[in-house]
Amino acid sequence: MRGTGAGGPQVKIAQRKKQFEPRVSITSVDSAVDFPNFDRVFHNVFSLSTPKEFDLGLYRKGKSKSVRFAHPGLVSVAREEFDRAMPQPNQIDRQRDDIEITAEDLLAAPEGTITEDGVRTNVRVGIQYMEAWLRGSGCVPLYNLMEDAATAEISRTQLWQWIHHPKGVLDDGREITMELYRQILDEEMKGLKQVLGEAHFSAGKYARAAQLFNEIISNDELEEFLTLRAYEDLD
Repeated sequence: MRGTGAGGPQVKIAQRKKQFEPRVSITSVDSAVDFPNFDRVFHNVFSLSTPKEFDLGLYRKGKSKSVRFAHPGLVSVAREEFDRAMPQPNQIDRQRDDIEITAEDLLAAPEGTITEDGVRTNVRVGIQYMEAWLRGSGCVPLYNLMEDAATAEISRTQLWQWIHHPKGVLDDGREITMELYRQILDEEMKGLKQVLGEAHFSAGKYARAAQLFNEIISNDELEEFLTLRAYEDLD
């Protein structure tokens, strides 16, 4: 988007079929650009360009968010970086025939030890990511790492598996039960409130995030996706 001078009609760049339409647009300085979502999936639009850095967060089909551009220059949305690395729609052609994975490999329990610190980290990361996701953020800086949904999925899946699998035992010999998990959840929530402060904690969506996270972990069946229960909470 190139600045051309003040004034001018508002521009729309649609998200349709998982791409931008049009891919390039010109708008006037101090004008707004709408980004309506016409896809059935949630989309996010963001840019790291110098003239205008922004992150609109996730929003559903039928919703639109806008950005006002106060300075002239070329603003590129982050999708271009992904297209440069993988211009094709998928990587089905990468079959990795050099690797043979058996059913036994997939079902084998991983080796190594489970620590209480690992359980607590999964609880903290999972809930804090869920809280940010409920506020519309898809990437969250946590403990000097930039975390996304994949990290949260690993955290909650490990917790569920440790609770439901007979080898879910801590390195000190304690079984990872639902009771132990809920005790740790309660302690970690109190710790978060203390670190963040009462005002910040209450202004966020931590209580709802913990409730959703606990429902997912407590379910007898491993849920397909972490965020499925949370979609109804989004505006």
